[in-house]
Amino acid sequence: MSVTSEIVACYRLYAANCIELAERVPDLDRRVFLLNMARDWLKLADKAERNERAGRNEESPHADSHSETPADL
Repeated sequence: MSVTSEIVACYRLYAANCIELAERVPDLDRRVFLLNMARDWLKLADKAERNERAGRNEESPHADSHSETPADL
């Protein structure tokens, strides 16, 4: 598991914790706050995953270029 994968897993766990807490909080304003925080953690997880994929693509930009001719690029 890569460092980024571990970070993504943590972000998703933080989101789950926020949702779990929101389910137990009677105060509506606090519940909304926790659900918004969960949404933000999930956005960060998604962004980290996209950045990791983009980073892998930059490391090997021509990984599939064996089937392409220079004119195709």
